Amino acid sequence: MQIRPRPLATALALLTSMAPAATSAGATPTQIAKLLPAETVPEHEFARSLDLSGEVAVIGAPFDDELGADAGAVFVYRNISGEWTQEAKLFASDGVEDDEFGTAVTISGNRIVVTAIRAFRLDVGVGMVYTFEFDGADWIETNRFNPSLPTGQRRLGTSLSLDGDVLAVSIFLDLDPLTPTTSAAILYHWNGSSWSPEHIINQSAFLSNEFTSGPAIAVDGQVAVIGDYRNSDLGGSSGAVTVLRRNNGVWSEEATLHGSTTLPQEQFGWSVDIDGDTIVVGTEETSNYYHRFVYVFRRDGAGWTKEAELMAGAEAFAEPFPLDDAFGYKVAISGDTIISCDRHNFVDESQPFTVFKGATYIYQRTGTAWAMDQRFLIDEGDAFERFGTIIVIEGATALIGNNRSANEATAPSAAFLVSLCGTDINNDGIIDSADLGLLIAAYGIASEGPTDINNDGITDTADLGMLIADFGTPCP
Repeated sequence: MQIRPRPLATALALLTSMAPAATSAGATPTQIAKLLPAETVPEHEFARSLDLSGEVAVIGAPFDDELGADAGAVFVYRNISGEWTQEAKLFASDGVEDDEFGTAVTISGNRIVVTAIRAFRLDVGVGMVYTFEFDGADWIETNRFNPSLPTGQRRLGTSLSLDGDVLAVSIFLDLDPLTPTTSAAILYHWNGSSWSPEHIINQSAFLSNEFTSGPAIAVDGQVAVIGDYRNSDLGGSSGAVTVLRRNNGVWSEEATLHGSTTLPQEQFGWSVDIDGDTIVVGTEETSNYYHRFVYVFRRDGAGWTKEAELMAGAEAFAEPFPLDDAFGYKVAISGDTIISCDRHNFVDESQPFTVFKGATYIYQRTGTAWAMDQRFLIDEGDAFERFGTIIVIEGATALIGNNRSANEATAPSAAFLVSLCGTDINNDGIIDSADLGLLIAAYGIASEGPTDINNDGITDTADLGMLIADFGTPCP
């Protein structure tokens, strides 16, 4: 039976008395969509990589087997009238088994770039980069190339970043298992017909039999941020981040950033992101489970200065820092919002290493002050999920990966689109009476539209309660 909506003022008064008090300064994050491949196949590492640009999401599955075992594939989704649907499945034109096409993906406008880190071509070496352009109907492969370095067995890392005509690609040189290996990043510029390498930055040496993913990289406009988590300037693998700026086709180093702790294994620079005049840096500290930080730097005209040190645990929640926490494993920033992922977050802290779920921590900036706003996760019931293995933010929308589900049959790897302001039904930037009116008009109706805030298939009291809890709150 459909419930007739009450007048707005009456419903507002009634629901205000029923709704719980808001528990955070910001609006409630809500799931917009769960993205899965049209065919769900176990162990394809769906959502190992992902990116978001406007109404298009790109998700890598480097162990997809359609072209051969672990040849890889990339899935493209588009938002059409509020529905996210799979638009394409991309392959390398010369793809074969073991290429791992889709290990890294990035998108800017109508251009997608993908790496196949184990693609071996006799004429160019190991690792290929592919670019695709959208022609209005299809995604067409337009370029493929192998990043050239002067010496060594070159391999692509697992990081890519694209903004307009600037592309950053991570590299490492694998010379010998017992000799130092050099990590590097190459900065390219699109010259109208091809990708021209403009700058190579070499980084710290380390033994090549150690795990490496290459440097973390991020590009925004004419600025590139390169993480060097093995840097030893402050001792051990304390880490560093290099900031470069492009001017008239020339890249020059603008700053070198460090963390402020004395931890020899902090690995500052494990993850990085940039938006405008703000850089966020994650760590992967390996010798002390109780100190993992996310650092924020801001450019004030004279240079880059540290604005904040963010952490979960005691400072954020008045609870112990979880064992084997991975806070800062991935970071993302958009405007005044930062999200830090903790893919090792436990449901029961008294039984660590038994039930991994993963979580994300959302921070908001007011002026120059950052404060923890929300702790958010999507629990699908699997004991060993990894919600937050990778994340990107664009505006008030986040795309979050969970690519290591223990039971692919019942809880397959997926990517989740999340609105950081899910109760703003009309998307005008504030939760107010206009949103409440829309929700009341749909009250009692089975629907998966924007008024069904908690995605349970019906607009009801639970959704109204969430809206009232956020009432008057501006969006990120």
